[in-house]
Amino acid sequence: MRRFVVMTTLVLAGCGGKAGPVEIGASAPVAEASLPAVVPVVAPVVASAPVAPVAEREPLPPVGTWSYDEKKDEMRGKSRYLATLYSQNEIQLAFPYNGGSSMRLTLRDDPEYGKDVMLVIDKGQLPCYAYDGCSFKVKFDDGPVQTVSAAGAENGSQDVLFVSGPAGRKRVMNGLRKAKRMVVEVQVYDAGRQQFVFEPAGLHWSRF
Repeated sequence: MRRFVVMTTLVLAGCGGKAGPVEIGASAPVAEASLPAVVPVVAPVVASAPVAPVAEREPLPPVGTWSYDEKKDEMRGKSRYLATLYSQNEIQLAFPYNGGSSMRLTLRDDPEYGKDVMLVIDKGQLPCYAYDGCSFKVKFDDGPVQTVSAAGAENGSQDVLFVSGPAGRKRVMNGLRKAKRMVVEVQVYDAGRQQFVFEPAGLHWSRF
């Protein structure tokens, strides 16, 4: 009964507004909430890996200059000789062979394979197969246009033509001995017939 009377008194006091404040219990002061200090976040600096320099293509010999290479065949006890001449001009092919493509005229004296005359394109394909062969056109100085039989590489490489047969090689070599200018016309994959110009004078003939 006492508990009910006390509660009634509190309610009446609150409603009348004349009664003094009733302290039920001392309460601790409420402290203002403080925000944590903002700490700037700095992203860690990650050292980038060093960029490897782009490999540069080995410089080509001057146009119109023969370059020579000799390698010893340890099996046969003899040396292989190569003489290489780059064309005066480049052709422009579509992707992925874009960027200019030249041709190399290479003479080879090999203890295993004998003597060869080869045409090698820098970029692109020369559609010719070892089993059925093909042909290309050649002209020395102001002489007639000649058709030369050729064959592809036995290993299936599509960037090289070999002049076929001893007679064909002799004909090309005889033209090289006398000519100051040689024009070669070959079939290039997806580009049709293309022409390359050479200046073959100055070859060292001791091995060829």
